Amino acid sequence: QPGAEFNGHYDTKMFHPLIATAAELGDVLGVKLRPGAVHTADGGLDFILDLVERCRRELCQIASVRIDAGFPEEETLAGLEKAGVPYTARIKCNKILNRMAEPYLTRPKGRPPLEGRMWTCEMSYQAASWSKARRVVLVVNEFPGELLLHHFWLVTSWSEGEKDSEELVSHYRQR
Repeated sequence: QPGAEFNGHYDTKMFHPLIATAAELGDVLGVKLRPGAVHTADGGLDFILDLVERCRRELCQIASVRIDAGFPEEETLAGLEKAGVPYTARIKCNKILNRMAEPYLTRPKGRPPLEGRMWTCEMSYQAASWSKARRVVLVVNEFPGELLLHHFWLVTSWSEGEKDSEELVSHYRQR
């Protein structure tokens, strides 16, 4: 189709749409069709800010954003902070984050429970491309019958007093 372009990450010719939903309702709030060769965050800040403004005008007084790992670049995070839009975003693991996580990737003593368990750890982290350090939360999951632990990171503008780490994970998972 016209406008479809090759995307090396997905190894195919495609479009790379931006899609925003109201997680609580499941309703689609906005869609922007983009050529396949653009970066995930390309045009994301303007797209998000336009939707937040529309939501604040028509749906609610407080709107917060939950975004996937392709978006937390300096431009997006700083833009959301400047606009006063609270956010929670997954961030991609890297060598530094993996090193920071290492001491917390140990199973608690005793027999593993029959159901999975999760624990979190609060830290501060500044990616090389970020203008400042930000609150990050390490989330470690232990799944029954699995030998290795799973972990991921969230970055947020919410303070610990506004949302503690477990509230933050629950909030993020509602996206």
